[in-house]
Amino acid sequence: MLRVLIPAAGLGTRTNLNYPKAIHKYKKIPIIVRILKKTYKYDNKPIIVLNKKNQNQISRVINNYGFEFQKTIQNKPSGMLDAILTINKIKNIKLSNVILIWGDLCNPQRVTINKLLSLHKKYSNDLTIASIMTNHAYTEIIRKKNNSIKKILENRNKIKFNKGERDVGIFILNKKYLNYLFKNKKKFISNNEFSFLKSVEFALKYGLKTNAYQVATHKDTISFNKMDDLK
Repeated sequence: MLRVLIPAAGLGTRTNLNYPKAIHKYKKIPIIVRILKKTYKYDNKPIIVLNKKNQNQISRVINNYGFEFQKTIQNKPSGMLDAILTINKIKNIKLSNVILIWGDLCNPQRVTINKLLSLHKKYSNDLTIASIMTNHAYTEIIRKKNNSIKKILENRNKIKFNKGERDVGIFILNKKYLNYLFKNKKKFISNNEFSFLKSVEFALKYGLKTNAYQVATHKDTISFNKMDDLK
């Protein structure tokens, strides 16, 4: 069973908003609603990760737009991986693959998701990553000489970003990869948080089949971390 998972539990402190950044409007539509519109055909009751503080505000906006969803709660801001693994709280959950989309993506493209799903299935990957070449690599995919992935660097604290290949926050992962994350969570600590991207390097060494494909568009790269991002 294919499920959609949207982590939207971040506090959004860098935006200086007095409401969750997931309900900030991009082109007159709340960001979380824009994501739901693009993913609803894959899962008509997607899983959204919220925190105790923002759950009522975000739930109200989603309901006002007529969408259904399953809710899990991240008790404290401990990183994206910790948010992902809250799906373990859902009783009797059935899934084979998960479309994972960061909850601050303003304009994810359905064509990108379709291409990624096709490649995930074609190559029987455990984790498939949508990427793009950019002059400002917020994250940076490092490849070996044979073009396979070595690791993904998180550059968010850099003053100046490198030119290179980055992920855009859209992934497909299977149950095998999720189980690996559950069992090895403590290995993936970065900057005092549980890092999903840090798991990639370890998973490759473990033998999980992981690859990134440059199928993303510029529209997929628009994410909301601070107000300047939307100018």
